[in-house]
Order: sequence, then structure tokens, then C-alpha cells
Amino acid sequence: MDQPDESDEQTRRRLVEHRLELLDALLVALDRRDEMLRIAGDAADAAEAGRRIEEAFGLNEAQATAVLDLQVRRFSASERERVRGERDRLRAEL
Repeated sequence: MDQPDESDEQTRRRLVEHRLELLDALLVALDRRDEMLRIAGDAADAAEAGRRIEEAFGLNEAQATAVLDLQVRRFSASERERVRGERDRLRAEL
């Protein structure tokens, strides 16, 4: 069986690191959901909500977009644990 070449490994690592970055942002938003919902609800539009969330939580644009794309069902304790578990598993892979 062929071994993955280094570029495949580098690509996979970058993808995992990007996913971890998004999961970390989701966990911040889920843990501080009242503040996140207030910020998003007070914004005039989605672009302003994204900017405010970036500033309030120290996130980048991709992270803020992931936070704004959260579905309400993700606010449950079991979903937060699922996200936390995925993050921990991916960190262990690196």
C-alpha cells in the first residue's frame, strides 16, 4: 500500500488545524451563548453581527461566520459535548 506523501500529510494537517480553529470558536460562543446572542441580536445586519462577534470574542472572520451559522439545536449540553469531543480527538491526532 502506498504511503501518503508529505504534501498529503501537510494538507490534512492544515485542514485539521482549520477545523480546530472553528471548533474552538464554537465552544467559546456556546459557553458564552447569552452574550453571543445579545451581540448578534443587537446588530443591524449579519455583517455587523460578524464584526461585533469578532471583536467581542477575539475571533477571525471565518470563526465569526461559523458562530453565526450555529443552529439553535447546537446550544444543548449534549451538542456542546459532541463539539468538545471532536475538538479533543482532532487535537490528539496532531
